[in-house]
Amino acid sequence: DPPFYVICITLIFTFIMGRERNHPFIRLPSIPSYVGFGLVLCWGAANIFLLRGEALYWQGVTFGRQGDWQKAQGLICQAADKRPDLSIYQFQCGLASAYQFEQAGDPALLEMAEKKMEEGLALDPYWPVHMANQSMIKWQRGDKDEALASMHQAVEAAPYNVLFWLNL
Repeated sequence: DPPFYVICITLIFTFIMGRERNHPFIRLPSIPSYVGFGLVLCWGAANIFLLRGEALYWQGVTFGRQGDWQKAQGLICQAADKRPDLSIYQFQCGLASAYQFEQAGDPALLEMAEKKMEEGLALDPYWPVHMANQSMIKWQRGDKDEALASMHQAVEAAPYNVLFWLNL
């Protein structure tokens, strides 16, 4: 797990810096170990706050790889709700919801997929692939005109992507 690894490396660095080092070219001051440990705790708390949706997201990805899209969709969308500032979580929640819609047929999943794609594109509008994904969701919903308009946007954003042209 990357956060755990980084915390361990930071703790080791803190204890190493706790002793003064003399070098012919570099002189590093000693840091009292309690100050270093306090800095590590603050950094760890900030890291936990910033990564609060990551565990849910990766659990969802694991379930998706195992073919359990009901659990995958739930966990990935929980991560998206915890981190509404990350477009990638919004996109992945939309894709997982669309995939789960294909399996379960629940129209609420298709609505969720479209909503999350819109949220992701509002955060980061420079993803032609997700413009195309949004187009497919609109097509599935039955709104052919909006779907074609979205696909035209994807083609304009990535004119050399042949797959987008084929979907028109």
